[in-house]
Amino acid sequence: MNERARVGSPKQEIKIPEANALERLNFLFYRFGHITRASTLPHQERSVSRPLWLRSKRAELYHQTQGSDTNKRKRIFAEARERDEIAAQYLMQGVITITLPGLGEQTARYTMIEPPEGRKNLEQGSKPPIFLIPGVSNDIDCVGALTQELPYQGRSVVVVGFPESFLGHTTKGFADAVDASQDFGPHVNFYKQAITSLMGDQGDIELWGFSTGAPIAAQILHDPKFQERVTDAVFLSPASTVNQTSMQLNRGAIHELGHLVKEFGLLPKYTFSTGVNDNMPPMTDDHKKLRKRIMGTLIKKVGTVSEYYTDARVKDGGKITIVSGEKDEITKSYRATNMLSQNPQTTVISLPDGHHATPLTQPERVIPIVFKRQRSAS
Repeated sequence: MNERARVGSPKQEIKIPEANALERLNFLFYRFGHITRASTLPHQERSVSRPLWLRSKRAELYHQTQGSDTNKRKRIFAEARERDEIAAQYLMQGVITITLPGLGEQTARYTMIEPPEGRKNLEQGSKPPIFLIPGVSNDIDCVGALTQELPYQGRSVVVVGFPESFLGHTTKGFADAVDASQDFGPHVNFYKQAITSLMGDQGDIELWGFSTGAPIAAQILHDPKFQERVTDAVFLSPASTVNQTSMQLNRGAIHELGHLVKEFGLLPKYTFSTGVNDNMPPMTDDHKKLRKRIMGTLIKKVGTVSEYYTDARVKDGGKITIVSGEKDEITKSYRATNMLSQNPQTTVISLPDGHHATPLTQPERVIPIVFKRQRSAS
């Protein structure tokens, strides 16, 4: 491969860089006991704000302490400290710059998190690191709760945003290539190089993808080089599993929004990105136009079945685990169980009450189910 990459050193952000529309509901979340007060992480050289997701988890932990005995409270306090440590790592973010031949430089945010010392002795601690690809044109924080739950469950994780995301940078050449491609080729090449640059070109890894990240990951797993090093793959709420029109996709998005509103207590774990926060440089008009164009093209692509799911491969003995919500009306992956099961390495987990965002808003529920299925399949 002729691609070149430059990995910038991570720096400690003082708060989540992405602007989250749900932050406007802070008062209501706090009023109903779904989050704790705004606060900062301890033991940091700078004043670093706790992310909204962490404040939601801390509220849950606080409620668990009520009426608990001394030993249980000690365990809860230990968990709170470990989750603070994970959040501090999460907010250590850098920029990766990848030059794709003929397309110019593409940049995106990345973060790399190791499990706290107390979580490394879990069974999952012996597993390889996870590389996670977010949903369509998203930055890191759209999978923020999922990303931070994985280290608590004992796994190292690397996540990289899309180049056309709010915090990324892309080129007209890349946008032209996305338009011209019949699949996810330009993004596949970007993420291949991101994996190699951040995790080396050898050694075992797991590959995870959420929503649009899933067909991108599936296409990566057509490359023999990655088939030889990816021990297992996990596709959460996978897009491009059924053919659907833009109108059907929009109706599904409205259905999902209605569910999120009803599950008000889960909303603080969700990120609805609207741009960049005031501590970040503003987006240029050119980037806004390219982002809108590329995202529009990808949304059209996710309405078409990807041929790569049935032929994707991981290392011998590994599994491709697909988590499909039976109430996911965005991807409607529950309709594609037969197609997905044609791959001999694939196992499908159907969540009867699962929606599109369930892996994001309830990662502490979904991740153990995935790990259990991986153990039983090995």
